[in-house]
Amino acid sequence: MSIRKGTAVLLLLAGLGLSFITPAGAAFKVGVEGASARTLHLDAGQACLVATELRIRSFSVSDPGIVEVKVVSPRQLKVTGKAPGSAILVYWTEAGVPTSVDVSVSRKGASAGGVLLATLRPPEARGGVLLATLRPLEPEVAALPAPEARGVLLAALPAPDPQGERKAATEATKGSALREEPAFLVAVLPVENLSGKPGPLKEIRRSLAEGLKRRGIAVLPEKDLERFMARNRMRYTGGINQELAQAFLRETGTKGVLISSLEYLSEGPPPKISLLTRLVSTGEQPTILWMKSFGMSGDDHPGILGLGLIWTPEEILRKAVGTALDSLARSVPAGMDRVTVLSVRGGKFRPKRFFRSPELAFGGDRPVTVAVVPFMNIGPRKNAGSLMELHFVDRLAQAGNVRVIEPGVVREEMLRLRIIMEGGLSDPQAGLLFSVLESDLLLSGLVAEYQDFEGGTGGQAKVAFSVQAFDMKSRRVVWSSRSYNRGDDGVFFFDVGEVKTAAGMASEMAWAVIERMIFGEG
Repeated sequence: MSIRKGTAVLLLLAGLGLSFITPAGAAFKVGVEGASARTLHLDAGQACLVATELRIRSFSVSDPGIVEVKVVSPRQLKVTGKAPGSAILVYWTEAGVPTSVDVSVSRKGASAGGVLLATLRPPEARGGVLLATLRPLEPEVAALPAPEARGVLLAALPAPDPQGERKAATEATKGSALREEPAFLVAVLPVENLSGKPGPLKEIRRSLAEGLKRRGIAVLPEKDLERFMARNRMRYTGGINQELAQAFLRETGTKGVLISSLEYLSEGPPPKISLLTRLVSTGEQPTILWMKSFGMSGDDHPGILGLGLIWTPEEILRKAVGTALDSLARSVPAGMDRVTVLSVRGGKFRPKRFFRSPELAFGGDRPVTVAVVPFMNIGPRKNAGSLMELHFVDRLAQAGNVRVIEPGVVREEMLRLRIIMEGGLSDPQAGLLFSVLESDLLLSGLVAEYQDFEGGTGGQAKVAFSVQAFDMKSRRVVWSSRSYNRGDDGVFFFDVGEVKTAAGMASEMAWAVIERMIFGEG
Protein backbone atom coordinates (compact mmCIF):
# COMPACT_ATOMS: atom_id res chain seq x y z
CA MET A 1 0.00 0.00 0.00
CA SER A 2 2.84 2.40 0.91
CA ILE A 3 4.60 1.66 -2.39
CA ARG A 4 1.46 2.48 -4.35
CA LYS A 5 1.08 5.73 -2.40
CA GLY A 6 4.69 6.70 -3.04
CA THR A 7 4.30 6.05 -6.76
CA ALA A 8 1.14 8.10 -6.83
CA VAL A 9 2.88 11.02 -5.14
CA LEU A 10 5.71 10.92 -7.69
CA LEU A 11 3.28 10.88 -10.61
CA LEU A 12 1.29 13.74 -9.06
CA LEU A 13 4.43 15.88 -8.57
CA ALA A 14 5.60 15.22 -12.11
CA GLY A 15 2.18 16.15 -13.43
CA LEU A 16 2.26 19.42 -11.52
CA GLY A 17 5.54 20.35 -13.25
CA LEU A 18 7.61 20.56 -10.06
CA SER A 19 11.36 20.17 -10.45
CA PHE A 20 14.06 19.11 -8.03
CA ILE A 21 17.74 19.97 -7.96
CA THR A 22 19.58 16.67 -8.31
CA PRO A 23 21.98 15.86 -5.48
CA ALA A 24 23.26 12.78 -7.35
CA GLY A 25 24.17 10.83 -4.28
CA ALA A 26 24.46 13.88 -2.07
CA ALA A 27 25.63 17.17 -3.53
CA PHE A 28 27.05 18.50 -0.30
CA LYS A 29 30.12 17.57 1.73
CA VAL A 30 30.84 18.82 5.20
CA GLY A 31 34.01 19.13 7.23
CA VAL A 32 36.32 17.89 4.46
CA GLU A 33 38.86 20.52 3.37
CA GLY A 34 39.34 20.62 -0.37
CA ALA A 35 36.88 17.79 -1.06
CA SER A 36 34.94 18.36 -4.26
CA ALA A 37 31.18 18.21 -3.87
CA ARG A 38 28.77 16.99 -6.51
CA THR A 39 27.03 19.59 -8.66
CA LEU A 40 24.01 21.76 -7.89
CA HIS A 41 22.46 22.61 -11.28
CA LEU A 42 20.83 26.00 -11.90
CA ASP A 43 19.80 28.06 -14.92
CA ALA A 44 21.01 31.61 -15.36
CA GLY A 45 18.39 33.58 -13.45
CA GLN A 46 17.21 30.62 -11.37
CA ALA A 47 17.46 30.73 -7.59
CA CYS A 48 17.68 28.13 -4.84
CA LEU A 49 17.11 28.67 -1.13
CA VAL A 50 19.59 26.59 0.91
CA ALA A 51 18.30 25.97 4.43
CA THR A 52 20.33 24.31 7.21
CA GLU A 53 19.49 23.20 10.73
CA LEU A 54 22.64 24.95 12.03
CA ARG A 55 23.23 28.69 12.08
CA ILE A 56 25.55 29.95 9.33
CA ARG A 57 28.47 32.11 10.47
CA SER A 58 29.92 33.12 7.11
CA PHE A 59 30.16 32.05 3.50
CA SER A 60 32.34 32.49 0.43
CA VAL A 61 31.77 31.91 -3.30
CA SER A 62 34.66 31.36 -5.70
CA ASP A 63 33.21 33.40 -8.62
CA PRO A 64 30.56 36.04 -7.75
CA GLY A 65 30.12 36.71 -11.47
CA ILE A 66 28.60 33.25 -11.95
CA VAL A 67 26.77 32.69 -8.67
CA GLU A 68 25.23 35.29 -6.35
CA VAL A 69 24.71 34.32 -2.71
CA LYS A 70 22.63 36.31 -0.24
CA VAL A 71 21.67 35.74 3.40
CA VAL A 72 17.93 35.31 3.94
CA SER A 73 18.05 34.27 7.60
CA PRO A 74 20.68 32.86 10.00
CA ARG A 75 19.93 29.39 8.61
CA GLN A 76 19.14 30.19 4.97
CA LEU A 77 21.14 31.28 1.91
CA LYS A 78 19.65 32.26 -1.43
CA VAL A 79 21.81 31.01 -4.32
CA THR A 80 21.13 32.57 -7.74
CA GLY A 81 22.70 31.64 -11.06
CA LYS A 82 23.92 34.78 -12.83
CA ALA A 83 25.89 33.53 -15.85
CA PRO A 84 26.81 30.15 -17.38
CA GLY A 85 29.77 28.52 -15.69
CA SER A 86 30.70 26.81 -12.44
CA ALA A 87 31.61 28.03 -8.97
CA ILE A 88 32.08 26.66 -5.46
CA LEU A 89 30.05 27.86 -2.47
CA VAL A 90 31.54 27.23 0.98
CA TYR A 91 29.73 28.19 4.16
CA TRP A 92 30.79 27.82 7.79
CA THR A 93 28.54 27.06 10.73
CA GLU A 94 28.96 28.79 14.09
CA ALA A 95 31.02 25.77 15.16
CA GLY A 96 33.45 26.53 12.32
CA VAL A 97 32.56 23.44 10.26
CA PRO A 98 32.84 24.14 6.51
CA THR A 99 30.41 22.76 3.91
CA SER A 100 31.16 22.99 0.18
CA VAL A 101 28.64 22.99 -2.65
CA ASP A 102 29.58 22.87 -6.34
CA VAL A 103 27.20 25.05 -8.36
CA SER A 104 26.86 24.64 -12.15
CA VAL A 105 24.96 27.37 -14.00
CA SER A 106 23.58 26.68 -17.48
CA ARG A 107 22.19 29.11 -20.00
CA LYS A 108 18.60 30.11 -19.35
CA GLY A 109 16.15 27.37 -20.25
CA ALA A 110 18.72 24.54 -20.17
CA SER A 111 17.31 23.10 -16.95
CA ALA A 112 14.42 23.66 -14.58
CA GLY A 113 13.51 27.21 -13.63
CA GLY A 114 11.95 28.71 -10.53
CA VAL A 115 13.06 29.04 -6.93
CA LEU A 116 13.67 25.86 -4.97
CA LEU A 117 14.34 25.01 -1.35
CA ALA A 118 17.24 22.76 -0.31
CA THR A 119 17.02 21.70 3.33
CA LEU A 120 20.35 20.40 4.64
CA ARG A 121 20.45 18.15 7.67
CA PRO A 122 23.54 17.50 9.82
CA PRO A 123 25.46 14.38 8.73
CA GLU A 124 24.82 11.17 10.58
CA ALA A 125 27.00 8.09 10.16
CA ARG A 126 27.40 8.65 6.43
CA GLY A 127 31.11 9.33 6.00
CA GLY A 128 30.79 13.12 6.37
CA VAL A 129 28.37 13.47 3.43
CA LEU A 130 25.49 15.85 3.95
CA LEU A 131 22.27 14.68 2.32
CA ALA A 132 19.59 17.01 1.00
CA THR A 133 15.81 17.14 1.06
CA LEU A 134 14.67 19.31 -1.85
CA ARG A 135 11.27 20.87 -2.51
CA PRO A 136 9.88 23.85 -4.47
CA LEU A 137 8.92 26.97 -2.52
CA GLU A 138 5.45 28.46 -2.47
CA PRO A 139 4.54 30.42 -5.63
CA GLU A 140 4.61 33.77 -3.84
CA VAL A 141 8.25 33.25 -2.84
CA ALA A 142 9.41 32.45 -6.36
CA ALA A 143 10.58 35.47 -8.30
CA LEU A 144 10.89 33.52 -11.57
CA PRO A 145 8.39 31.63 -13.77
CA ALA A 146 7.18 28.28 -12.52
CA PRO A 147 9.53 25.39 -13.40
CA GLU A 148 8.84 22.92 -16.16
CA ALA A 149 8.57 19.22 -15.39
CA ARG A 150 11.91 17.40 -15.62
CA GLY A 151 11.29 14.39 -13.37
CA VAL A 152 11.66 13.97 -9.62
CA LEU A 153 14.16 12.51 -7.20
CA LEU A 154 13.39 10.84 -3.88
CA ALA A 155 15.34 12.44 -0.99
CA ALA A 156 17.72 10.24 0.96
CA LEU A 157 16.50 11.62 4.32
CA PRO A 158 12.97 12.03 5.70
CA ALA A 159 11.45 15.33 4.66
CA PRO A 160 10.78 17.87 7.42
CA ASP A 161 7.40 19.48 7.96
CA PRO A 162 6.58 21.19 4.62
CA GLN A 163 4.23 23.84 5.99
CA GLY A 164 6.63 24.99 8.69
CA GLU A 165 9.61 25.46 6.38
CA ARG A 166 7.53 27.12 3.65
CA LYS A 167 6.15 29.58 6.16
CA ALA A 168 9.60 30.34 7.58
CA ALA A 169 11.06 30.86 4.11
CA THR A 170 8.20 33.12 3.05
CA GLU A 171 8.38 35.25 6.21
CA ALA A 172 12.18 35.56 5.95
CA THR A 173 11.95 36.70 2.33
CA LYS A 174 9.07 39.13 2.86
CA GLY A 175 9.74 40.45 6.32
CA SER A 176 13.44 41.33 6.29
CA ALA A 177 15.98 42.81 3.92
CA LEU A 178 18.55 40.40 2.56
CA ARG A 179 21.93 40.80 4.24
CA GLU A 180 24.82 40.00 1.93
CA GLU A 181 28.28 39.21 3.22
CA PRO A 182 30.87 40.14 0.60
CA ALA A 183 33.07 37.32 -0.64
CA PHE A 184 36.56 37.11 0.84
CA LEU A 185 38.37 38.05 -2.35
CA VAL A 186 42.09 37.21 -2.51
CA ALA A 187 44.74 38.58 -4.87
CA VAL A 188 47.43 35.98 -5.64
CA LEU A 189 50.66 37.84 -6.38
CA PRO A 190 53.33 36.51 -8.76
CA VAL A 191 55.71 34.25 -6.83
CA GLU A 192 58.93 35.81 -5.55
CA ASN A 193 61.99 33.74 -6.47
CA LEU A 194 64.51 33.49 -3.61
CA SER A 195 65.98 30.18 -4.78
CA GLY A 196 68.83 31.79 -6.71
CA LYS A 197 67.99 29.88 -9.90
CA PRO A 198 65.11 29.69 -12.40
CA GLY A 199 61.92 28.08 -11.15
CA PRO A 200 58.34 27.36 -12.28
CA LEU A 201 56.97 30.58 -10.80
CA LYS A 202 53.96 30.88 -13.14
CA GLU A 203 52.99 27.26 -12.54
CA ILE A 204 53.17 27.74 -8.75
CA ARG A 205 51.00 30.87 -8.92
CA ARG A 206 48.48 29.11 -11.16
CA SER A 207 48.32 26.15 -8.76
CA LEU A 208 47.76 28.48 -5.80
CA ALA A 209 44.96 30.40 -7.56
CA GLU A 210 43.17 27.29 -8.80
CA GLY A 211 43.54 25.61 -5.41
CA LEU A 212 41.96 28.59 -3.65
CA LYS A 213 38.99 28.46 -6.02
CA ARG A 214 38.51 24.74 -5.40
CA ARG A 215 38.39 25.50 -1.69
CA GLY A 216 35.66 28.09 -2.15
CA ILE A 217 37.84 31.23 -1.84
CA ALA A 218 37.27 33.90 -4.49
CA VAL A 219 40.38 34.97 -6.43
CA LEU A 220 40.97 38.30 -8.15
CA PRO A 221 41.19 37.60 -11.94
CA GLU A 222 44.74 37.70 -13.24
CA LYS A 223 43.97 40.45 -15.77
CA ASP A 224 42.55 42.67 -13.02
CA LEU A 225 45.67 42.04 -10.92
CA GLU A 226 47.95 42.93 -13.83
CA ARG A 227 46.06 46.19 -14.43
CA PHE A 228 46.28 47.04 -10.72
CA MET A 229 50.04 46.37 -10.62
CA ALA A 230 50.62 48.48 -13.73
CA ARG A 231 48.43 51.31 -12.45
CA ASN A 232 50.22 51.39 -9.09
CA ARG A 233 53.69 50.68 -10.55
CA MET A 234 54.01 47.59 -8.36
CA ARG A 235 57.10 45.58 -9.26
CA TYR A 236 58.14 44.01 -5.96
CA THR A 237 55.94 40.99 -5.10
CA GLY A 238 57.61 39.82 -1.88
CA GLY A 239 55.40 42.05 0.32
CA ILE A 240 53.02 45.00 0.38
CA ASN A 241 53.27 48.35 2.13
CA GLN A 242 50.50 50.39 3.71
CA GLU A 243 49.77 52.40 0.57
CA LEU A 244 49.34 49.26 -1.57
CA ALA A 245 47.18 47.59 1.08
CA GLN A 246 44.77 50.53 0.98
CA ALA A 247 44.81 50.61 -2.83
CA PHE A 248 44.03 46.89 -3.11
CA LEU A 249 40.90 47.28 -1.01
CA ARG A 250 39.80 50.55 -2.61
CA GLU A 251 40.40 49.62 -6.26
CA THR A 252 39.76 45.87 -6.39
CA GLY A 253 37.77 45.00 -3.27
CA THR A 254 40.26 42.32 -2.25
CA LYS A 255 40.30 41.44 1.45
CA GLY A 256 43.62 39.59 1.39
CA VAL A 257 46.83 39.35 -0.65
CA LEU A 258 48.58 35.98 -0.96
CA ILE A 259 52.36 36.49 -1.03
CA SER A 260 54.55 33.50 -1.85
CA SER A 261 58.32 33.02 -2.02
CA LEU A 262 60.02 30.03 -3.62
CA GLU A 263 62.98 29.18 -1.39
CA TYR A 264 64.25 26.00 -2.99
CA LEU A 265 63.31 23.51 -5.71
CA SER A 266 65.39 20.52 -6.76
CA GLU A 267 64.47 17.84 -9.28
CA GLY A 268 66.48 15.25 -7.32
CA PRO A 269 66.21 12.42 -6.92
CA PRO A 270 64.69 12.81 -4.47
CA PRO A 271 62.89 16.04 -5.43
CA LYS A 272 62.76 18.78 -2.80
CA ILE A 273 60.80 21.99 -2.41
CA SER A 274 60.74 24.81 0.14
CA LEU A 275 57.97 27.40 -0.03
CA LEU A 276 57.05 30.35 2.18
CA THR A 277 53.57 31.82 1.76
CA ARG A 278 51.43 34.23 3.75
CA LEU A 279 48.05 35.96 3.54
CA VAL A 280 48.11 39.69 4.33
CA SER A 281 45.03 41.81 4.95
CA THR A 282 44.26 44.92 2.95
CA GLY A 283 42.93 48.24 4.18
CA GLU A 284 44.32 50.75 6.63
CA GLN A 285 47.06 48.55 8.08
CA PRO A 286 48.38 45.37 6.38
CA THR A 287 48.33 42.52 8.89
CA ILE A 288 49.52 38.94 8.51
CA LEU A 289 46.38 36.79 8.74
CA TRP A 290 48.10 33.48 8.03
CA MET A 291 51.61 32.29 7.23
CA LYS A 292 53.36 28.95 6.78
CA SER A 293 56.78 27.64 5.77
CA PHE A 294 56.99 24.27 4.03
CA GLY A 295 60.13 22.26 3.38
CA MET A 296 59.53 18.86 1.78
CA SER A 297 61.66 16.08 0.34
CA GLY A 298 60.46 13.15 -1.73
CA ASP A 299 61.94 10.71 0.78
CA ASP A 300 60.48 12.29 3.92
CA HIS A 301 58.01 9.42 4.36
CA PRO A 302 59.20 6.45 2.26
CA GLY A 303 56.93 3.94 3.99
CA ILE A 304 57.06 0.18 3.54
CA LEU A 305 58.95 -0.89 0.41
CA GLY A 306 59.32 2.77 -0.57
CA LEU A 307 55.63 3.10 -1.47
CA GLY A 308 55.55 6.60 0.02
CA LEU A 309 58.43 7.97 -2.04
CA ILE A 310 57.82 10.94 -4.34
CA TRP A 311 59.84 10.80 -7.55
CA THR A 312 58.91 13.88 -9.59
CA PRO A 313 59.17 17.63 -8.83
CA GLU A 314 55.63 18.11 -10.20
CA GLU A 315 54.22 15.72 -7.63
CA ILE A 316 56.03 17.28 -4.67
CA LEU A 317 54.98 20.74 -5.88
CA ARG A 318 51.33 19.63 -5.88
CA LYS A 319 51.74 18.24 -2.38
CA ALA A 320 53.37 21.43 -1.05
CA VAL A 321 50.72 23.71 -2.59
CA GLY A 322 47.89 21.47 -1.39
CA THR A 323 49.25 21.36 2.16
CA ALA A 324 49.65 25.14 2.22
CA LEU A 325 46.13 25.84 0.91
CA ASP A 326 44.47 23.30 3.22
CA SER A 327 46.03 25.20 6.13
CA LEU A 328 45.03 28.57 4.67
CA ALA A 329 41.41 27.51 4.03
CA ARG A 330 40.99 26.67 7.70
CA SER A 331 42.12 30.21 8.62
CA VAL A 332 39.93 32.30 6.26
CA PRO A 333 38.48 34.73 7.11
CA ALA A 334 39.05 34.64 10.90
CA GLY A 335 42.83 34.24 10.78
CA MET A 336 45.07 31.41 11.96
CA ASP A 337 45.19 29.94 15.43
CA ARG A 338 47.97 31.30 17.61
CA VAL A 339 50.27 29.17 19.77
CA THR A 340 50.54 30.13 23.43
CA VAL A 341 54.04 29.21 24.58
CA LEU A 342 53.72 27.74 28.07
CA SER A 343 57.13 26.11 28.37
CA VAL A 344 60.47 25.71 26.63
CA ARG A 345 61.28 22.46 24.88
CA GLY A 346 64.71 20.95 24.92
CA GLY A 347 65.93 19.30 21.77
CA LYS A 348 68.55 19.66 19.12
CA PHE A 349 67.37 22.99 17.68
CA ARG A 350 67.96 25.11 20.78
CA PRO A 351 70.52 27.95 20.45
CA LYS A 352 74.08 26.94 21.23
CA ARG A 353 74.59 30.15 23.22
CA PHE A 354 72.27 33.00 24.18
CA PHE A 355 71.98 36.11 26.33
CA ARG A 356 68.62 37.35 27.62
CA SER A 357 68.34 40.68 29.42
CA PRO A 358 65.95 41.00 32.39
CA GLU A 359 64.54 44.04 30.57
CA LEU A 360 63.13 41.83 27.79
CA ALA A 361 59.34 41.69 28.16
CA PHE A 362 58.17 39.38 25.42
CA GLY A 363 55.08 37.21 25.02
CA GLY A 364 52.90 36.19 27.93
CA ASP A 365 49.96 38.47 28.78
CA ARG A 366 51.50 41.62 27.36
CA PRO A 367 51.01 42.19 23.60
CA VAL A 368 54.29 42.87 21.83
CA THR A 369 54.88 44.35 18.38
CA VAL A 370 57.97 43.04 16.58
CA ALA A 371 59.65 44.18 13.37
CA VAL A 372 62.13 41.85 11.64
CA VAL A 373 64.68 43.26 9.20
CA PRO A 374 66.55 41.18 6.59
CA PHE A 375 69.49 39.34 8.09
CA MET A 376 72.99 40.11 6.85
CA ASN A 377 74.25 37.26 4.66
CA ILE A 378 77.96 36.30 4.73
CA GLY A 379 77.50 32.77 3.35
CA PRO A 380 77.46 31.51 -0.25
CA ARG A 381 73.69 30.91 -0.41
CA LYS A 382 71.99 33.73 -2.31
CA ASN A 383 69.11 35.48 -0.47
CA ALA A 384 69.85 33.59 2.76
CA GLY A 385 69.36 36.81 4.78
CA SER A 386 65.87 37.37 3.38
CA LEU A 387 64.99 33.70 3.93
CA MET A 388 66.00 33.78 7.58
CA GLU A 389 64.00 36.99 8.04
CA LEU A 390 60.88 35.27 6.65
CA HIS A 391 61.30 32.20 8.86
CA PHE A 392 61.36 34.42 11.95
CA VAL A 393 58.33 36.36 10.67
CA ASP A 394 56.52 33.05 10.11
CA ARG A 395 57.17 31.78 13.60
CA LEU A 396 56.48 35.11 15.32
CA ALA A 397 53.15 35.36 13.45
CA GLN A 398 52.12 32.04 15.04
CA ALA A 399 52.96 33.08 18.60
CA GLY A 400 50.16 34.25 20.85
CA ASN A 401 50.01 37.92 21.89
CA VAL A 402 52.67 38.86 19.32
CA ARG A 403 52.06 41.18 16.38
CA VAL A 404 54.75 40.99 13.72
CA ILE A 405 54.90 43.82 11.20
CA GLU A 406 54.40 42.87 7.54
CA PRO A 407 57.88 42.63 5.91
CA GLY A 408 56.71 44.79 2.99
CA VAL A 409 56.08 47.66 5.41
CA VAL A 410 59.55 47.23 6.97
CA ARG A 411 61.19 47.15 3.52
CA GLU A 412 59.37 50.32 2.41
CA GLU A 413 60.53 52.27 5.48
CA MET A 414 64.10 51.06 5.07
CA LEU A 415 64.11 52.23 1.45
CA ARG A 416 62.55 55.55 2.38
CA LEU A 417 65.12 56.11 5.14
CA ARG A 418 67.92 54.83 2.86
CA ILE A 419 69.12 52.34 5.45
CA ILE A 420 71.93 50.13 4.15
CA MET A 421 73.22 47.52 6.60
CA GLU A 422 76.80 46.99 5.50
CA GLY A 423 77.93 45.49 8.80
CA GLY A 424 74.57 44.77 10.38
CA LEU A 425 71.98 47.06 11.96
CA SER A 426 73.57 49.95 13.87
CA ASP A 427 72.10 51.73 16.89
CA PRO A 428 71.24 54.94 14.94
CA GLN A 429 69.53 52.87 12.23
CA ALA A 430 67.55 50.99 14.86
CA GLY A 431 66.46 54.32 16.35
CA LEU A 432 65.20 55.54 12.97
CA LEU A 433 63.20 52.35 12.40
CA PHE A 434 61.71 52.47 15.89
CA SER A 435 60.47 56.02 15.22
CA VAL A 436 58.54 55.06 12.06
CA LEU A 437 57.49 51.46 12.74
CA GLU A 438 56.34 51.96 16.34
CA SER A 439 57.47 48.47 17.34
CA ASP A 440 58.49 47.24 20.78
CA LEU A 441 61.30 45.03 19.50
CA LEU A 442 63.48 45.04 16.42
CA LEU A 443 65.07 41.75 15.29
CA SER A 444 68.11 41.52 13.04
CA GLY A 445 70.84 38.98 12.55
CA LEU A 446 73.56 37.39 10.47
CA VAL A 447 73.48 34.19 8.40
CA ALA A 448 76.78 32.33 8.12
CA GLU A 449 75.52 29.13 6.49
CA TYR A 450 72.29 28.12 4.76
CA GLN A 451 72.78 25.00 2.72
CA ASP A 452 70.50 22.46 1.05
CA PHE A 453 72.07 19.22 -0.12
CA GLU A 454 71.22 18.27 -3.70
CA GLY A 455 71.31 14.70 -4.91
CA GLY A 456 70.88 11.36 -3.19
CA THR A 457 72.06 10.32 0.25
CA GLY A 458 75.18 11.23 2.17
CA GLY A 459 74.89 15.03 2.35
CA GLN A 460 73.19 17.14 4.96
CA ALA A 461 71.33 20.42 5.14
CA LYS A 462 73.13 22.99 7.31
CA VAL A 463 71.98 26.27 8.89
CA ALA A 464 74.00 28.68 11.06
CA PHE A 465 72.90 32.15 12.16
CA SER A 466 73.00 34.68 14.99
CA VAL A 467 70.17 37.00 16.02
CA GLN A 468 69.85 40.16 18.11
CA ALA A 469 66.81 41.96 19.51
CA PHE A 470 66.79 45.70 20.21
CA ASP A 471 64.37 47.14 22.78
CA MET A 472 62.58 50.37 21.90
CA LYS A 473 62.47 51.83 25.42
CA SER A 474 66.05 51.20 26.49
CA ARG A 475 67.50 51.27 22.92
CA ARG A 476 69.75 48.41 24.00
CA VAL A 477 70.29 44.83 22.91
CA VAL A 478 68.06 42.63 25.10
CA TRP A 479 68.62 39.33 23.31
CA SER A 480 71.56 37.75 21.51
CA SER A 481 72.01 34.14 20.41
CA ARG A 482 73.90 31.83 18.06
CA SER A 483 72.43 28.72 16.44
CA TYR A 484 73.92 25.97 14.30
CA ASN A 485 72.45 22.66 13.15
CA ARG A 486 72.87 19.86 10.63
CA GLY A 487 69.99 17.82 9.30
CA ASP A 488 71.30 14.63 10.92
CA ASP A 489 71.72 16.07 14.42
CA GLY A 490 70.28 13.64 16.93
CA VAL A 491 69.83 10.87 14.32
CA PHE A 492 71.22 7.49 15.37
CA PHE A 493 69.59 4.85 13.14
CA PHE A 494 67.54 4.53 9.93
CA ASP A 495 67.52 8.33 9.37
CA VAL A 496 64.68 8.67 11.91
CA GLY A 497 64.27 12.35 12.77
CA GLU A 498 66.50 13.62 9.97
CA VAL A 499 65.56 17.02 8.53
CA LYS A 500 66.02 16.96 4.77
CA THR A 501 65.71 20.69 3.95
CA ALA A 502 67.35 23.87 5.23
CA ALA A 503 63.90 25.46 5.38
CA GLY A 504 62.57 22.83 7.77
CA MET A 505 65.60 23.24 9.99
CA ALA A 506 65.59 27.07 9.91
CA SER A 507 61.92 27.13 10.93
CA GLU A 508 62.52 24.88 13.97
CA MET A 509 65.64 26.81 14.96
CA ALA A 510 63.76 30.12 14.78
CA TRP A 511 60.99 28.74 17.00
CA ALA A 512 63.54 27.50 19.54
CA VAL A 513 64.95 31.05 19.73
CA ILE A 514 61.48 32.59 20.17
CA GLU A 515 60.61 30.17 22.99
CA ARG A 516 63.70 31.22 24.93
CA MET A 517 63.13 34.90 24.22
CA ILE A 518 59.78 34.49 25.97
CA PHE A 519 60.87 32.31 28.91
CA GLY A 520 64.64 32.63 29.03
CA GLU A 521 65.22 28.99 29.95
CA GLY A 522 67.83 26.67 28.50
